[in-house]
Amino acid sequence: QNVTLGMFTWSDDPTFTDREIDVEGGRCGNPGDTDNAQFVVQPFDGVNHLLRYRVPPGLADTTHLFIWETNRIRWQAQTNSFSAAGTNVFSSYTFNNAADIPLSGDENLRLNLWLVNGAQPSDNNEQEVIIKSFNFVPLGAPPAAVLSNPRNISGASPVFQTDFSVQPDFHYNVQISSNLFIWNDLMTVLATSDKFTLSETNSSSGSRGFFRAVTLP
Repeated sequence: QNVTLGMFTWSDDPTFTDREIDVEGGRCGNPGDTDNAQFVVQPFDGVNHLLRYRVPPGLADTTHLFIWETNRIRWQAQTNSFSAAGTNVFSSYTFNNAADIPLSGDENLRLNLWLVNGAQPSDNNEQEVIIKSFNFVPLGAPPAAVLSNPRNISGASPVFQTDFSVQPDFHYNVQISSNLFIWNDLMTVLATSDKFTLSETNSSSGSRGFFRAVTLP
């Protein structure tokens, strides 16, 4: 009851209560609580901001997720690996008080394992949690890349460059063609900002080349 696992979004900007949305595991210092986890949108003491739930004993693996939209936040807890069909959900909750939902901004993921009020584990044993994987999926249809500012840079090895305007957090497959019919893969890029630059010095397209970026799901 003295150990809590926190998995949450966090912003150092105190606006919107640091944009903190939580999945937490633990009994919060209450050994008699049969619930051992909770979904939270901060501040936790707001109306309907917190739901306690129980992870059944004996599960080797569980998946916990939330979908953050502008007008609602939807949590799920699933047995075993993630199921898009949701056939293995054992707890879920929807928070739809739009006025209390934080707007997205500069948040990032935080994972921590901490002691309630600094109290040692009640069984005096080491505590361990294994996170097998984490995945972030942007909401909405993947946007198309837009090519701009093509340019040739002269030199001993001439370089062709072009900019791609993209949506951060999506993957894009950059391809090249000599005839607009047959396309060959050049690279796959994870967009970490709203623009990246392609530099091509040794294409397989011969004297001319066409480029495109295919947005991956």
